[in-house]
Amino acid sequence: MENTPIDSESVLSTVSSQGSASVVGSVRSFFNTAERALLLTLIEERKAIIEDKRTTFGPKTRKTKAWLAITSLYNSDPGVNKKTTKQLKNWWMNSKKRAKKAVSCIK
Repeated sequence: MENTPIDSESVLSTVSSQGSASVVGSVRSFFNTAERALLLTLIEERKAIIEDKRTTFGPKTRKTKAWLAITSLYNSDPGVNKKTTKQLKNWWMNSKKRAKKAVSCIK
């Protein structure tokens, strides 16, 4: 399988029409377009750290700190529904999967 880079524009366009949902407590909360754009911007700023394939202590610690920073910055925005780090990471992983699937369907 070819390792093709996924850019945030293709991820956003792929998931913009799909309702990404997360559950906070017992209330289901969807990511709206503004929330997705904000999250993609925050991830793009730290993409080299987050997408690092190494799993040794140093890179893994940097990934954890990067996700905590993303969560903090995301939740500090007044126009978003509060999400946990796990929810944001899951959204990012699912978005990448959807983008890869969309690209493979085009080929």
